Amino acid sequence: ELIPLKNYPYIAAGASAGTTSWLTERDFFDLESMDAPLKKGADYIIKVSGDSMQPTFEGGDKVYVKKTYELNYGDIGIFQRGNELFIKEYRKDGMISHNKKYKIIKDTEDVIIVGKVLGKVEE
Repeated sequence: ELIPLKNYPYIAAGASAGTTSWLTERDFFDLESMDAPLKKGADYIIKVSGDSMQPTFEGGDKVYVKKTYELNYGDIGIFQRGNELFIKEYRKDGMISHNKKYKIIKDTEDVIIVGKVLGKVEE
């Protein structure tokens, strides 16, 4: 069966899952694009970097993201602090990594929700 493809904006610089990935404004707005299977609600695709979301997401995985500024507890989101993007699970007590070796991020006053992860791109 043929899966319909869509051309999505793609942030290759990635969302940090552990180690810090700095994005310059130019990198952030000069999006690449990639064809991927159609995912209802997805606005763009971002690459995961690092291991803090293992086993849910591995470094190098690409995930579909819906642009939003609101998440429900338990959602996995893309967050921005300064010019750093990162992927974490949104909880009442902070943002958590799925890899137990990473601490919960509680200091979130300067963190902005920029998207909800809808799932992994199966390539």
